[in-house]
Amino acid sequence: MNSILQCLSNTHNLRDYCLHNSHRRDLNKNSRTNTGALMEEFAKLLQTMWTSSSSEAVGPSEFKTQIQRYAPRFVGYNQQDAQEFLRFLLDGLHNEVNRVTVRPRGSSEDLDHLPDREKGDRMWSKYLEREDSKIVDLFVGQLKSSLTCSTCGYCSTVFDPFWDLSLPIAKKGYGEVSLMDCMSLFTKEDVLEGDEKPTCYRCKARRRCTKKFTVQKFPKILVLHLKRFSEARRTSKLSTFVNFPMEKLDLREFASENSINAVYNLYAVSNHSGTTMGGHYTAYCRNPTSGEWYTFNDSRVTPMSSSQVRSSDAYVLFYELASSSRMPIRTNHIHNRERLLLPQLHPQQREATTSPTPSTTERGYYFPNSIHNRERLLLPLPQLHPQQREATSTAGRPPSDYGNTTGICHICCCRSNPALLTSLPLSSLCCLSLSLSLSALGEQGGQRSWPVRV
Repeated sequence: MNSILQCLSNTHNLRDYCLHNSHRRDLNKNSRTNTGALMEEFAKLLQTMWTSSSSEAVGPSEFKTQIQRYAPRFVGYNQQDAQEFLRFLLDGLHNEVNRVTVRPRGSSEDLDHLPDREKGDRMWSKYLEREDSKIVDLFVGQLKSSLTCSTCGYCSTVFDPFWDLSLPIAKKGYGEVSLMDCMSLFTKEDVLEGDEKPTCYRCKARRRCTKKFTVQKFPKILVLHLKRFSEARRTSKLSTFVNFPMEKLDLREFASENSINAVYNLYAVSNHSGTTMGGHYTAYCRNPTSGEWYTFNDSRVTPMSSSQVRSSDAYVLFYELASSSRMPIRTNHIHNRERLLLPQLHPQQREATTSPTPSTTERGYYFPNSIHNRERLLLPLPQLHPQQREATSTAGRPPSDYGNTTGICHICCCRSNPALLTSLPLSSLCCLSLSLSLSALGEQGGQRSWPVRV
């Protein structure tokens, strides 16, 4: 329980939802059996963990009472499965903050005549008519299952929501097993024959078919469960080391169709050490505020290196979409808005940042402490010439014109005095004047700086 709670506590969108008491406006109290107690105790627990000034460990006794009422199988202190606990907990939280107060009656609308994309969208909309909550917003995606008849070629598709993906662990004769190997095995085309043969809609008879999974809709938070335990859960455990990426997990090849939102960053891992009969759970989590990694082992919390996160104990992996991740993305392209070179900032612009102690690396890279400050730090270029637009893709190498300090713009032929440029508003400067202005500032400090490019 502690391992999963720590992973959820470091899910920054869920954490903020609880810290701001946003869950209270979503509490669904229309049902006699739904008191909102589980969600309330979960939120209180996260609030205590993140706002308490005490260094003492937090005892989640009230929360445990509520989860036991919702799922009696978790009564007592015997070792339980972390993935099962996560599913029960998310289901309970969802039910209590479901925005749908009256579920519509099920309909038997025939959607088989629609294109797959439209059919998937309609099925997703119908799902949200019944299940719509902050939990769904974050954790739920959509799977597409394609069943193709080997006799007539007819393909039927089914779309289902998923809260996590349980991945079989691939077996290799040599080399390490990667997470992509497990994803490939999960989405591998299976042959259904013998007793497994389904009835073909077109043939009206049981036929040999192939079945394949693809991801139709990727969730904001992707939970990947490595199937280390046998189906009986008490007979054997696989201790295979699965190499998983910390950043830029690109799952676009497993999408039903082209998707740009399928790249993820890791932020938490629930680990299981030991055997099926007895073991111990720990958690490795990246702090959503500082970006630092920590080990959570019962009441002990210690910092750790990101190089220690991968291990053969990894059991449940928590990824967030890179587009919503707060991690600074390291790249050499100047236009990346997460990384700004200090010499490229006008002095007044540096002072305009609200951060009292801006974070600067040894190479001069500036990481804004507040995401909303990024737009204030970027200076719009007035009327870029085509040559300058092209120059933004030169991997940081400025064209020769940018080194001109004669005061004559080689692009628009205007004449400016570099000594006077620093006193003018940057929004009023021409293409090269902006270059000269910042260049003059850089030369005063003994180095040359190049134009800001967005």
